[in-house]
Amino acid sequence: EDTTANFYNPFYKNLLTLNFLNVVKAYSFWHGVTGFFTNFIDNSASHINKELVTYINGLENKYSYPIPNEWTIMDYPSSDVVRAIYNLNDLTYADRVAEELEKNKVEILGFKAWTDSKYFFSSIFSILGKRDQDSNTTKACLQRKLLIDKDDNHRDLIKTSYKCVENELNQWRIKISDEGKFYSIISVYDDKCLSYSDNTWNMQKCEKNNKDIDFIIKEGRICARLNESKCIDGRYDLIPVISKSPIYNNLTCSMIFAMHGIKCCSDPNTEVSYVDNFGNWGIENGKLCGIGYTRCAWSTFGYPCCSSVNPEVQEEDARGSYGIQDDNWCGIGEPIYDTNVRIKNKKTQECLITNLHSDDTVLLLGDCNHSIWTYENEMLTLKATGKCLFAMNSQNVRMTECDKGDEQINHHIHFKIVDNKYI
Repeated sequence: EDTTANFYNPFYKNLLTLNFLNVVKAYSFWHGVTGFFTNFIDNSASHINKELVTYINGLENKYSYPIPNEWTIMDYPSSDVVRAIYNLNDLTYADRVAEELEKNKVEILGFKAWTDSKYFFSSIFSILGKRDQDSNTTKACLQRKLLIDKDDNHRDLIKTSYKCVENELNQWRIKISDEGKFYSIISVYDDKCLSYSDNTWNMQKCEKNNKDIDFIIKEGRICARLNESKCIDGRYDLIPVISKSPIYNNLTCSMIFAMHGIKCCSDPNTEVSYVDNFGNWGIENGKLCGIGYTRCAWSTFGYPCCSSVNPEVQEEDARGSYGIQDDNWCGIGEPIYDTNVRIKNKKTQECLITNLHSDDTVLLLGDCNHSIWTYENEMLTLKATGKCLFAMNSQNVRMTECDKGDEQINHHIHFKIVDNKYI
Protein backbone atom coordinates (compact mmCIF):
# COMPACT_ATOMS: atom_id res chain seq x y z
CA GLU A 1 0.00 0.00 0.00
CA ASP A 2 2.85 2.40 0.77
CA THR A 3 4.46 1.69 -2.60
CA THR A 4 1.18 2.28 -4.43
CA ALA A 5 0.65 5.56 -2.58
CA ASN A 6 4.15 6.69 -3.49
CA PHE A 7 3.39 6.28 -7.19
CA TYR A 8 0.76 8.99 -6.86
CA ASN A 9 2.95 11.29 -4.78
CA PRO A 10 4.36 13.95 -7.17
CA PHE A 11 7.21 14.73 -4.77
CA TYR A 12 8.41 11.15 -4.24
CA LYS A 13 11.50 10.79 -6.47
CA ASN A 14 12.40 7.14 -5.96
CA LEU A 15 9.68 5.54 -8.09
CA LEU A 16 9.09 5.92 -11.80
CA THR A 17 6.74 4.11 -14.16
CA LEU A 18 8.04 3.66 -17.71
CA ASN A 19 5.44 2.82 -20.37
CA PHE A 20 5.92 1.61 -23.94
CA LEU A 21 2.98 2.55 -26.16
CA ASN A 22 2.60 1.08 -29.65
CA VAL A 23 -0.05 2.86 -31.74
CA VAL A 24 -1.12 -0.24 -33.68
CA LYS A 25 -1.69 -2.33 -30.56
CA ALA A 26 -3.24 0.53 -28.58
CA TYR A 27 -5.77 1.31 -31.28
CA SER A 28 -6.89 -2.30 -31.56
CA PHE A 29 -7.25 -2.38 -27.74
CA TRP A 30 -9.56 0.65 -27.70
CA HIS A 31 -11.55 -0.05 -30.85
CA GLY A 32 -11.22 -3.73 -31.65
CA VAL A 33 -10.21 -5.28 -34.91
CA THR A 34 -13.13 -4.00 -37.02
CA GLY A 35 -12.24 -0.33 -36.82
CA PHE A 36 -8.57 -1.19 -36.85
CA PHE A 37 -8.46 -2.07 -40.55
CA THR A 38 -9.84 1.20 -41.88
CA ASN A 39 -7.65 3.72 -40.06
CA PHE A 40 -4.40 5.33 -41.09
CA ILE A 41 -1.62 5.25 -38.55
CA ASP A 42 -1.61 9.06 -38.19
CA ASN A 43 -5.37 9.16 -37.55
CA SER A 44 -5.09 6.44 -34.96
CA ALA A 45 -2.17 8.20 -33.26
CA SER A 46 -4.27 11.37 -32.94
CA HIS A 47 -6.99 9.40 -31.17
CA ILE A 48 -4.46 7.68 -28.88
CA ASN A 49 -2.84 11.01 -27.98
CA LYS A 50 -6.20 12.51 -27.02
CA GLU A 51 -7.04 9.50 -24.83
CA LEU A 52 -3.59 9.58 -23.23
CA VAL A 53 -3.82 13.28 -22.29
CA THR A 54 -7.16 12.58 -20.61
CA TYR A 55 -5.66 9.63 -18.72
CA ILE A 56 -2.48 11.43 -17.63
CA ASN A 57 -4.38 14.45 -16.34
CA GLY A 58 -6.84 12.27 -14.41
CA LEU A 59 -9.89 13.38 -16.38
CA GLU A 60 -11.37 9.99 -17.34
CA ASN A 61 -14.00 10.02 -14.61
CA LYS A 62 -14.63 11.31 -11.09
CA TYR A 63 -12.48 8.53 -9.62
CA SER A 64 -9.42 9.34 -11.75
CA TYR A 65 -6.32 11.15 -10.51
CA PRO A 66 -3.43 12.82 -12.33
CA ILE A 67 -0.56 10.38 -12.92
CA PRO A 68 2.85 11.76 -11.84
CA ASN A 69 6.18 9.91 -11.99
CA GLU A 70 5.11 8.26 -15.21
CA TRP A 71 6.96 8.47 -18.54
CA THR A 72 5.84 7.02 -21.85
CA ILE A 73 7.94 5.89 -24.81
CA MET A 74 5.73 6.26 -27.89
CA ASP A 75 6.20 6.51 -31.62
CA TYR A 76 3.72 9.29 -32.52
CA PRO A 77 3.26 11.80 -29.66
CA SER A 78 1.49 15.14 -30.08
CA SER A 79 2.78 18.30 -28.44
CA ASP A 80 -0.13 18.05 -25.97
CA VAL A 81 1.00 14.62 -24.76
CA VAL A 82 4.58 15.84 -24.40
CA ARG A 83 3.45 18.81 -22.32
CA ALA A 84 1.11 16.72 -20.14
CA ILE A 85 3.84 14.18 -19.33
CA TYR A 86 6.46 16.88 -18.78
CA ASN A 87 4.27 18.99 -16.51
CA LEU A 88 3.34 16.09 -14.24
CA ASN A 89 6.94 14.90 -13.91
CA ASP A 90 8.74 18.21 -13.42
CA LEU A 91 8.92 18.65 -9.64
CA THR A 92 9.74 22.35 -10.01
CA TYR A 93 7.05 22.92 -12.66
CA ALA A 94 4.80 25.07 -10.46
CA ASP A 95 7.57 27.49 -9.49
CA ARG A 96 9.76 27.53 -12.57
CA VAL A 97 7.87 27.08 -15.81
CA ALA A 98 4.16 27.61 -15.19
CA GLU A 99 4.24 31.34 -15.89
CA GLU A 100 6.24 30.92 -19.10
CA LEU A 101 3.94 28.19 -20.41
CA GLU A 102 0.84 30.24 -19.63
CA LYS A 103 2.14 33.02 -21.89
CA ASN A 104 2.02 30.61 -24.83
CA LYS A 105 -1.38 29.09 -24.04
CA VAL A 106 -4.41 29.84 -26.18
CA GLU A 107 -7.97 28.95 -25.19
CA ILE A 108 -9.71 28.24 -28.50
CA LEU A 109 -12.64 26.07 -29.58
CA GLY A 110 -12.82 24.69 -26.04
CA PHE A 111 -9.27 23.44 -26.43
CA LYS A 112 -5.98 24.43 -24.81
CA ALA A 113 -3.61 25.23 -27.65
CA TRP A 114 -0.07 26.61 -27.64
CA THR A 115 1.42 29.17 -29.97
CA ASP A 116 4.56 27.09 -30.56
CA SER A 117 2.66 23.94 -31.64
CA LYS A 118 1.24 22.87 -35.00
CA TYR A 119 -2.46 22.14 -35.61
CA PHE A 120 -4.91 21.12 -38.30
CA PHE A 121 -8.20 22.99 -38.68
CA SER A 122 -10.42 20.02 -39.43
CA SER A 123 -14.07 20.02 -40.48
CA ILE A 124 -16.45 17.16 -41.27
CA PHE A 125 -18.03 16.90 -44.71
CA SER A 126 -21.03 14.72 -45.43
CA ILE A 127 -22.02 13.34 -48.81
CA LEU A 128 -25.46 14.76 -47.98
CA GLY A 129 -23.99 18.24 -47.70
CA LYS A 130 -24.52 18.53 -43.97
CA ARG A 131 -22.44 18.06 -40.84
CA ASP A 132 -23.80 14.82 -39.45
CA GLN A 133 -21.77 12.36 -37.42
CA ASP A 134 -24.15 9.51 -38.23
CA SER A 135 -24.12 9.92 -42.02
CA ASN A 136 -21.39 9.03 -44.49
CA THR A 137 -18.80 11.65 -43.50
CA THR A 138 -15.14 12.33 -44.00
CA LYS A 139 -12.72 14.94 -42.67
CA ALA A 140 -11.46 17.93 -44.62
CA CYS A 141 -8.73 20.35 -43.57
CA LEU A 142 -8.16 24.05 -44.10
CA GLN A 143 -5.45 23.98 -46.76
CA ARG A 144 -3.40 26.26 -48.99
CA LYS A 145 -2.96 25.53 -52.70
CA LEU A 146 -0.08 27.19 -54.54
CA LEU A 147 -0.52 27.83 -58.27
CA ILE A 148 2.27 28.91 -60.62
CA ASP A 149 1.41 29.87 -64.21
CA LYS A 150 3.62 29.67 -67.31
CA ASP A 151 4.92 33.21 -66.63
CA ASP A 152 6.03 32.18 -63.11
CA ASN A 153 3.27 34.21 -61.44
CA HIS A 154 2.35 32.79 -58.03
CA ARG A 155 -1.17 32.58 -56.67
CA ASP A 156 -2.28 31.36 -53.25
CA LEU A 157 -5.70 29.70 -52.90
CA ILE A 158 -7.43 28.76 -49.65
CA LYS A 159 -9.23 25.40 -49.87
CA THR A 160 -11.82 24.19 -47.37
CA SER A 161 -12.85 20.84 -48.90
CA TYR A 162 -9.47 19.14 -49.39
CA LYS A 163 -8.88 15.79 -47.70
CA CYS A 164 -6.76 15.80 -44.55
CA VAL A 165 -3.59 14.37 -46.09
CA GLU A 166 -0.72 15.53 -43.90
CA ASN A 167 1.51 18.22 -45.42
CA GLU A 168 2.83 21.62 -44.32
CA LEU A 169 0.25 23.46 -46.44
CA ASN A 170 -2.54 22.36 -44.07
CA GLN A 171 -0.67 22.83 -40.79
CA TRP A 172 -1.06 26.04 -38.80
CA ARG A 173 0.13 27.85 -35.68
CA ILE A 174 -2.05 30.23 -33.68
CA LYS A 175 -1.05 33.58 -32.24
CA ILE A 176 -3.04 35.87 -29.95
CA SER A 177 -3.44 39.51 -30.95
CA ASP A 178 -5.00 42.57 -29.30
CA GLU A 179 -4.82 41.12 -25.75
CA GLY A 180 -6.55 37.88 -26.61
CA LYS A 181 -9.53 39.32 -28.50
CA PHE A 182 -8.39 38.02 -31.88
CA TYR A 183 -6.22 35.31 -33.40
CA SER A 184 -3.71 35.17 -36.23
CA ILE A 185 -3.47 31.88 -38.13
CA ILE A 186 0.09 31.27 -39.34
CA SER A 187 1.06 28.74 -42.02
CA VAL A 188 3.77 26.25 -41.04
CA TYR A 189 4.85 26.16 -44.71
CA ASP A 190 6.36 29.67 -44.90
CA ASP A 191 5.19 31.56 -41.77
CA LYS A 192 2.74 33.69 -43.74
CA CYS A 193 -0.58 34.66 -42.15
CA LEU A 194 -4.08 33.84 -43.32
CA SER A 195 -5.71 37.08 -44.46
CA TYR A 196 -9.04 38.48 -45.60
CA SER A 197 -8.86 41.58 -47.78
CA ASP A 198 -10.60 42.87 -50.91
CA ASN A 199 -13.30 40.21 -50.43
CA THR A 200 -10.68 37.47 -50.87
CA TRP A 201 -9.09 34.87 -48.60
CA ASN A 202 -5.35 34.83 -49.19
CA MET A 203 -1.95 34.78 -47.46
CA GLN A 204 0.10 37.81 -46.41
CA LYS A 205 3.33 38.50 -44.60
CA CYS A 206 2.64 38.60 -40.85
CA GLU A 207 3.03 42.22 -39.76
CA LYS A 208 2.01 44.07 -36.62
CA ASN A 209 -1.07 46.30 -36.73
CA ASN A 210 -2.37 44.56 -39.86
CA LYS A 211 -6.01 43.91 -39.02
CA ASP A 212 -6.53 41.85 -42.19
CA ILE A 213 -4.75 38.94 -40.48
CA ASP A 214 -6.86 39.09 -37.30
CA PHE A 215 -9.76 36.66 -36.88
CA ILE A 216 -12.53 35.82 -34.46
CA ILE A 217 -12.75 32.08 -33.79
CA LYS A 218 -15.95 31.11 -32.02
CA GLU A 219 -18.01 27.90 -32.00
CA GLY A 220 -15.84 26.49 -34.77
CA ARG A 221 -16.30 29.45 -37.11
CA ILE A 222 -13.34 31.49 -38.42
CA CYS A 223 -14.48 35.03 -39.27
CA ALA A 224 -12.66 38.21 -40.30
CA ARG A 225 -12.06 40.85 -37.64
CA LEU A 226 -12.97 43.72 -39.98
CA ASN A 227 -16.16 42.04 -41.21
CA GLU A 228 -17.57 39.36 -38.91
CA SER A 229 -20.06 38.27 -41.60
CA LYS A 230 -17.15 37.03 -43.74
CA CYS A 231 -16.35 33.53 -42.48
CA ILE A 232 -14.49 30.58 -43.94
CA ASP A 233 -16.83 27.79 -45.07
CA GLY A 234 -17.44 25.12 -42.45
CA ARG A 235 -17.05 24.66 -38.71
CA TYR A 236 -13.66 23.53 -37.48
CA ASP A 237 -12.09 21.46 -34.74
CA LEU A 238 -8.48 21.94 -33.70
CA ILE A 239 -6.40 18.76 -34.14
CA PRO A 240 -2.77 18.63 -32.89
CA VAL A 241 -0.18 17.57 -35.46
CA ILE A 242 1.60 14.51 -34.12
CA SER A 243 5.36 14.61 -33.67
CA LYS A 244 7.46 11.89 -35.20
CA SER A 245 10.93 11.07 -36.37
CA PRO A 246 11.71 12.08 -39.99
CA ILE A 247 12.00 8.39 -40.84
CA TYR A 248 8.23 8.14 -40.33
CA ASN A 249 7.33 11.10 -42.55
CA ASN A 250 5.73 8.89 -45.19
CA LEU A 251 4.18 6.31 -42.88
CA THR A 252 0.63 7.09 -43.97
CA CYS A 253 -0.66 3.79 -45.33
CA SER A 254 -3.48 1.85 -43.74
CA MET A 255 -2.79 0.20 -40.40
CA ILE A 256 -3.60 -3.18 -41.93
CA PHE A 257 -0.21 -3.03 -43.68
CA ALA A 258 1.59 -2.52 -40.37
CA MET A 259 -0.44 -5.29 -38.74
CA HIS A 260 0.87 -7.74 -41.35
CA GLY A 261 4.46 -6.54 -41.04
CA ILE A 262 4.48 -4.77 -44.41
CA LYS A 263 6.35 -1.48 -44.70
CA CYS A 264 4.80 1.64 -46.18
CA CYS A 265 6.49 3.01 -49.30
CA SER A 266 9.20 5.49 -48.28
CA ASP A 267 8.64 7.64 -51.39
CA PRO A 268 5.25 9.41 -51.22
CA ASN A 269 5.19 9.52 -55.05
CA THR A 270 5.79 5.79 -55.57
CA GLU A 271 3.86 4.58 -58.62
CA VAL A 272 0.86 2.42 -57.83
CA SER A 273 1.65 -1.06 -59.19
CA TYR A 274 -1.12 -3.16 -57.69
CA VAL A 275 -4.50 -2.65 -55.99
CA ASP A 276 -6.49 -5.00 -53.75
CA ASN A 277 -8.71 -4.92 -50.66
CA PHE A 278 -5.73 -3.91 -48.52
CA GLY A 279 -5.18 -0.73 -50.50
CA ASN A 280 -2.65 0.45 -53.06
CA TRP A 281 0.76 -1.18 -53.45
CA GLY A 282 4.04 0.05 -54.86
CA ILE A 283 7.40 -1.63 -55.41
CA GLU A 284 10.64 -0.42 -53.80
CA ASN A 285 13.95 -2.30 -54.04
CA GLY A 286 12.13 -5.24 -55.59
CA LYS A 287 9.69 -5.58 -52.69
CA LEU A 288 6.02 -4.66 -52.34
CA CYS A 289 5.26 -1.72 -50.04
CA GLY A 290 1.98 -0.19 -48.92
CA ILE A 291 0.75 3.11 -50.36
CA GLY A 292 -2.69 2.79 -48.79
CA TYR A 293 -5.74 4.90 -49.49
CA THR A 294 -4.10 8.22 -48.64
CA ARG A 295 -3.24 8.38 -52.35
CA CYS A 296 -5.54 7.07 -55.05
CA ALA A 297 -4.20 5.16 -58.02
CA TRP A 298 -5.12 7.49 -60.89
CA SER A 299 -1.45 8.32 -61.49
CA THR A 300 -1.28 4.94 -63.26
CA PHE A 301 -3.47 6.48 -66.00
CA GLY A 302 -1.80 9.90 -66.07
CA TYR A 303 -4.34 11.82 -63.95
CA PRO A 304 -3.98 13.43 -60.53
CA CYS A 305 -6.46 12.48 -57.83
CA CYS A 306 -9.23 14.95 -56.94
CA SER A 307 -8.25 16.53 -53.62
CA SER A 308 -11.76 17.56 -52.64
CA VAL A 309 -13.65 15.46 -50.10
CA ASN A 310 -16.81 15.36 -52.22
CA PRO A 311 -15.95 16.33 -55.83
CA GLU A 312 -18.67 16.67 -58.45
CA VAL A 313 -18.64 13.93 -61.09
CA GLN A 314 -18.18 15.54 -64.53
CA GLU A 315 -17.63 12.43 -66.65
CA GLU A 316 -17.54 8.64 -66.37
CA ASP A 317 -16.06 5.86 -68.46
CA ALA A 318 -14.95 2.24 -68.04
CA ARG A 319 -12.12 3.31 -65.73
CA GLY A 320 -14.29 5.26 -63.29
CA SER A 321 -15.39 8.82 -62.49
CA TYR A 322 -13.68 12.13 -63.26
CA GLY A 323 -13.97 15.62 -61.79
CA ILE A 324 -12.39 18.99 -62.56
CA GLN A 325 -9.90 20.63 -60.23
CA ASP A 326 -8.23 23.97 -61.02
CA ASP A 327 -9.35 23.61 -64.68
CA ASN A 328 -7.78 20.15 -65.04
CA TRP A 329 -9.28 16.66 -65.06
CA CYS A 330 -8.78 14.57 -61.92
CA GLY A 331 -9.78 11.06 -60.89
CA ILE A 332 -12.43 10.46 -58.22
CA GLY A 333 -12.03 7.59 -55.77
CA GLU A 334 -10.27 4.46 -57.01
CA PRO A 335 -10.07 3.62 -60.75
CA ILE A 336 -11.47 0.40 -62.14
CA TYR A 337 -8.72 -1.96 -63.27
CA ASP A 338 -8.81 -4.50 -66.06
CA THR A 339 -8.24 -7.73 -64.15
CA ASN A 340 -7.62 -9.85 -67.29
CA VAL A 341 -4.14 -11.40 -67.46
CA ARG A 342 -2.19 -13.99 -69.43
CA ILE A 343 0.40 -16.17 -67.71
CA LYS A 344 3.22 -16.61 -70.22
CA ASN A 345 6.45 -18.60 -70.01
CA LYS A 346 9.21 -16.06 -70.45
CA LYS A 347 11.51 -18.46 -72.33
CA THR A 348 9.08 -20.21 -74.71
CA GLN A 349 6.43 -17.45 -74.86
CA GLU A 350 3.77 -20.17 -74.44
CA CYS A 351 0.76 -19.46 -72.24
CA LEU A 352 -0.62 -21.38 -69.29
CA ILE A 353 -3.83 -23.12 -70.42
CA THR A 354 -5.79 -26.32 -69.78
CA ASN A 355 -6.96 -29.10 -72.05
CA LEU A 356 -10.48 -28.05 -73.01
CA HIS A 357 -11.19 -31.34 -74.85
CA SER A 358 -10.36 -33.86 -72.12
CA ASP A 359 -9.25 -33.24 -68.54
CA ASP A 360 -9.68 -29.50 -67.88
CA THR A 361 -8.22 -29.81 -64.38
CA VAL A 362 -4.73 -30.40 -65.80
CA LEU A 363 -2.52 -27.42 -66.66
CA LEU A 364 -0.19 -27.24 -69.63
CA LEU A 365 1.71 -24.72 -71.75
CA GLY A 366 0.49 -24.04 -75.26
CA ASP A 367 -1.03 -21.63 -77.73
CA CYS A 368 -2.23 -18.38 -76.17
CA ASN A 369 -5.79 -18.74 -77.50
CA HIS A 370 -8.27 -19.31 -74.64
CA SER A 371 -5.52 -18.33 -72.17
CA ILE A 372 -7.12 -15.30 -70.50
CA TRP A 373 -7.35 -15.42 -66.71
CA THR A 374 -8.95 -12.99 -64.27
CA TYR A 375 -7.21 -12.09 -61.02
CA GLU A 376 -9.63 -10.97 -58.32
CA ASN A 377 -9.74 -11.52 -54.55
CA GLU A 378 -6.34 -13.25 -54.82
CA MET A 379 -7.82 -15.99 -57.07
CA LEU A 380 -6.80 -16.80 -60.66
CA THR A 381 -9.76 -17.96 -62.79
CA LEU A 382 -9.42 -19.26 -66.36
CA LYS A 383 -12.15 -17.58 -68.39
CA ALA A 384 -12.55 -20.50 -70.81
CA THR A 385 -13.60 -22.92 -68.03
CA GLY A 386 -14.53 -20.73 -65.05
CA LYS A 387 -12.29 -22.87 -62.85
CA CYS A 388 -9.67 -21.62 -60.42
CA LEU A 389 -5.98 -22.35 -60.10
CA PHE A 390 -5.14 -24.27 -56.94
CA ALA A 391 -2.05 -25.80 -55.40
CA MET A 392 -2.21 -29.18 -53.67
CA ASN A 393 0.34 -29.70 -50.89
CA SER A 394 1.78 -26.34 -51.97
CA GLN A 395 3.35 -27.76 -55.15
CA ASN A 396 1.08 -29.77 -57.50
CA VAL A 397 -0.80 -27.09 -59.43
CA ARG A 398 -4.18 -27.98 -60.99
CA MET A 399 -7.62 -26.49 -61.63
CA THR A 400 -10.74 -26.82 -59.47
CA GLU A 401 -14.20 -25.36 -58.98
CA CYS A 402 -13.64 -21.95 -57.38
CA ASP A 403 -16.01 -22.59 -54.47
CA LYS A 404 -14.36 -25.91 -53.57
CA GLY A 405 -10.70 -25.01 -53.38
CA ASP A 406 -10.64 -24.43 -49.64
CA GLU A 407 -12.71 -27.49 -48.71
CA GLN A 408 -9.75 -29.85 -48.33
CA ILE A 409 -6.73 -29.46 -46.10
CA ASN A 410 -3.58 -28.34 -47.98
CA HIS A 411 -5.56 -27.25 -51.05
CA HIS A 412 -4.90 -23.54 -51.66
CA ILE A 413 -6.60 -21.22 -54.18
CA HIS A 414 -5.36 -17.82 -52.96
CA PHE A 415 -2.19 -16.44 -54.53
CA LYS A 416 -0.11 -13.28 -54.55
CA ILE A 417 1.44 -11.91 -57.73
CA VAL A 418 4.88 -10.59 -56.75
CA ASP A 419 6.84 -8.08 -58.85
CA ASN A 420 4.48 -8.88 -61.75
CA LYS A 421 6.38 -12.14 -62.46
CA TYR A 422 5.98 -14.61 -59.59
CA ILE A 423 2.82 -16.40 -58.44
